[in-house]
Amino acid sequence: MEREVQRVRQAFRSGRSRPLRFRLQQLEALRRMVQEREKDILAAIGADLCKSEFNAYSQEVITVLGEIDLMLENLPEWITAKPVKKNLLTMLDEAYIQPEPLGVVLIIGAWNYPFVLTIQPLVGAIAAGNAVIIKPSELSENTAKILAKLLPQYLDQDLYVVVNGGVEETTELLKQRFDHILYTGNTAVGKIVMEAAAKHLTPVTLELGGKSPCYIDKDCDLDIVCRRITWGKYMNCGQTCIAPDYILCEASLQNQIVQKIKETVKEFYGENIKESPDYERIINLRHFKRILGLLEGQKIAFGGETDEAMRYIAPTILTDVDPETKVMQEEIFGPVLPIVPVKSVDEAINFINEREKPLALYIFSHNNKVPVGWELIMENIVLILFLINVPVY
Repeated sequence: MEREVQRVRQAFRSGRSRPLRFRLQQLEALRRMVQEREKDILAAIGADLCKSEFNAYSQEVITVLGEIDLMLENLPEWITAKPVKKNLLTMLDEAYIQPEPLGVVLIIGAWNYPFVLTIQPLVGAIAAGNAVIIKPSELSENTAKILAKLLPQYLDQDLYVVVNGGVEETTELLKQRFDHILYTGNTAVGKIVMEAAAKHLTPVTLELGGKSPCYIDKDCDLDIVCRRITWGKYMNCGQTCIAPDYILCEASLQNQIVQKIKETVKEFYGENIKESPDYERIINLRHFKRILGLLEGQKIAFGGETDEAMRYIAPTILTDVDPETKVMQEEIFGPVLPIVPVKSVDEAINFINEREKPLALYIFSHNNKVPVGWELIMENIVLILFLINVPVY
């Protein structure tokens, strides 16, 4: 592994990844790969997650193409040196900021959106003039294989290298010195990545998960709210890092929420969800059994059907959930939606503040006056959506 990293570093030191023209050529080649091999890419994603072509394209491929177009349009401006204001120490100098590539970047991809969460960071790394080692997730093995096959056919083979394998290969990679590491995945592995990076003082970008709460206020349009939660929670079978993890609401709203989500699930996936081409599967048996374990002892208000052979877990709602039970102790990352009753918005705020900071927070209310408590939560949350008087689409 050390030899491979050194080979990529030598390619970077040659300087050929730096010129604007080269970066644009590589980005155009990457776009051509996505367009020309679209069917192969969609088939690989579908094989990993039982995802329809439409869902795979709309959730992953179109995002990558948009990112490439954004870079191609703006890169000439972004890499241009920008003059800065002078002071007494620099008044006789020419002062400017010149963006420079970091060097060799390691991208560790995720399995839940195995194409976009691997290629989107690659787009940025190429645009910035870096060399890259790409480590796709071994759990989405079909997508990992197609990336290893296609990328060398379209991109510079010395500057952009795919390394496939499991924990052993990733561990060996993390022993090497990189100039930046980007990891998307769970918190436990994120800590391992950060610890390994710290030995070389390597900067890291971690996109981790968390138990992202939904607060549903009494003053809201429940039809809109439940439609959006259903879409966000059960898309990709709940395997989305910013999926709503659980609902906080007053106890009087529980039955209405359950009924409206049931109706929306039927609209989205039909009477026989198991046969729907739009409903995915759990990535592997280990995660399937992990999610089943979260259901133990819970009150299932809707769903709960499973099929181990197909790694199928139906859209499921749990009611009157005790905050101390297992399902509330870890990120669910599956199609299970607990509802935790609270007496007021203040109790909901305290509930969230007492736990680890989530990645996202969803607030559904017609009240556009934000309580002070929400502000304290929002200071450390990546994504906050206030859905106030918004029409249904």
